[in-house]
Amino acid sequence: MIFGFAFNNMKTKKSLHKEWRKNFREGVFARDKQKCKVCGQTAQDAHHITDRHDIPNGGYVLSNGISLCGSCHIKAETGEFPAEDLYKRIESSYEKAVKESNLLECIITGNETSC
Repeated sequence: MIFGFAFNNMKTKKSLHKEWRKNFREGVFARDKQKCKVCGQTAQDAHHITDRHDIPNGGYVLSNGISLCGSCHIKAETGEFPAEDLYKRIESSYEKAVKESNLLECIITGNETSC
């Protein structure tokens, strides 16, 4: 298990996508104790700090996720909360999220020792 995710190297990347989303959501909520990291209300969304299309392998790593309530999620989506501020709230960074997201490829290919 790495980054809160358990992988089976026999699966294809496409088939892992659904599993990644589920594990990402559950892991982010567990880490943040189901509370919005901005206002403290009950979290409703496991938000990708950097959009999943803009980071390797979808950014399905805990270092790229933050629990947000509905209101704070809308503000994050519209840019009211800068990504740097959200990363700080979970003691992470864009660089850390990219590095860990790149490691997902090593897990998929079974080359964990070479990464």
